[in-house]
Amino acid sequence: MNNTKYTEQILSSWEQTFQKGQLTFWVLLSLKDSPKSAEEIRTFIRSFTQDVISYDEQSIYRALRKYYKVELVNFEM
Repeated sequence: MNNTKYTEQILSSWEQTFQKGQLTFWVLLSLKDSPKSAEEIRTFIRSFTQDVISYDEQSIYRALRKYYKVELVNFEM
């Protein structure tokens, strides 16, 4: 594997890890002023970061379930 390709793989992996680590921050920031659906949270993040950071709905739902279990968020049907 050449050095450039290896560097690109390392940087891509680091970026994905960094974005996953930021998910809690972005989800909680999006919920600060009002309740939102997963799609609204996703739209908030994309808009606020000018499409630099984006998460799929499944990641947001997983995060919300985790936050619900530790009583950081609640939900309504």
